[in-house]
Amino acid sequence: MKTKLLFTLFFLIKLSSYSQQVWERQYNEKIANTFTQTFDNKFILAGAEYESMFQKWNIFTADSLGFAEWETTFHSYGYGIPTDIKTLPDSGYIIFGIDEGQLYNLRYNKYNQLISEKHIKFNDTISVDELTSVTKANNDSLFIIIGNTHSTASINRPFVAKINNNGESIWTKLYNTEAFSHFISITKNNDSTYFCIGTLNNKIWLLKINDYGDTLWTKILDNYTFYPKTILKTNDNNILINGTKNNNIFFVKTDLNGNELWNKTYINNYNVESISIAKTFDNGFIVANKIFHNYDYFATWIIKLNSEGDTIWSITTPEQNIPQKIIQTKDSLYAILLNIYGITKLAKFDSLNGNIVTNINYNFTKEKNRINNYPNPFNEETIIIWNKNKEYNKAILTITDVVGNIIINKIIINENKFYFRKPDLKSGIYFYNLKVNDKIISGKMIKK
Repeated sequence: MKTKLLFTLFFLIKLSSYSQQVWERQYNEKIANTFTQTFDNKFILAGAEYESMFQKWNIFTADSLGFAEWETTFHSYGYGIPTDIKTLPDSGYIIFGIDEGQLYNLRYNKYNQLISEKHIKFNDTISVDELTSVTKANNDSLFIIIGNTHSTASINRPFVAKINNNGESIWTKLYNTEAFSHFISITKNNDSTYFCIGTLNNKIWLLKINDYGDTLWTKILDNYTFYPKTILKTNDNNILINGTKNNNIFFVKTDLNGNELWNKTYINNYNVESISIAKTFDNGFIVANKIFHNYDYFATWIIKLNSEGDTIWSITTPEQNIPQKIIQTKDSLYAILLNIYGITKLAKFDSLNGNIVTNINYNFTKEKNRINNYPNPFNEETIIIWNKNKEYNKAILTITDVVGNIIINKIIINENKFYFRKPDLKSGIYFYNLKVNDKIISGKMIKK
């Protein structure tokens, strides 16, 4: 009887502990687009927003239940955004991003004290457009970073860089390609090699590189027409690539030589875009996707897959939100970062059926000005949309290329959207600025 009582008490404690771990927190004044979990089950979040003419970086931490503990901000005049956060063996962490056309990173110790702030510059003629992916090297204190640059000669070139735990460059490498090329994601192999996925002349580009950035082999996946998002090294020693194809979610699994094993498409009733994917402890995958109900209403579609890509469960959040990143937490649950126009939410949910509560209520007339475009990347046309405030009815929209050449400059009256169509526009990265009264809100888009 005593044994049975002890077992029942233990079960109730475990059940109570489990239920306490499922939660959601909302951070109204803290924009975040990336996060990670620390060794002691806390969370670090970072994001960027325009504030007047400054670029404001928000960095904050939350405890194991998602309650905010500490925060700080950085301001700069340059365009830039935090891309990823990596933990260090000493329980510190590094935030990776770009700032003023340079690689930028901030190193903190476990007490959230800033240890170093580093800018890494290629040269005076090359500017970093974006940092797209970061992976730890075989040494946990070293990191491999990929992204894309442009030069004063309007040449787009992808790059790979190796960074130490002090944020200093060990080496950087630019890739020369005759066609328009773009690096998107990188994953670590078991040895000192890495797999990269990107696009080359609008085709899927798969590379294997060594620990010095040298290309070991490259392959064009001619059988597919989709925009890749993430590449992962799977637990069964293969490669998984996911992305968006014809407004649906697409996966292709290959062996370590890039030979296809299978491919699968996941269809929703609305247009969707793959945002984030993570490996799970059961050798499967958890995927967060953005649903476009229309041009100014979004939702999140989460899919749990097994190792062969079969759907275990899927859920769609009914409220308006956009997924930023999803991970499996150390206690085998999941955490997802969501935001929409000035509101950020971090939610932790169960692994059995994806139960998650979302209650983001957004009011366009109360929040800060935001701008976005869909689709992005685009082929021939895209729609640029912003939340219209009752305080104004006129805006000036300017679209430029990466060197500042004006593509379009248009006055817009009593509208909060603009249909941009220019079939002869060259492939590349473009910036749009919307001037409203004395404020400017900006965004970036990619022409395939």
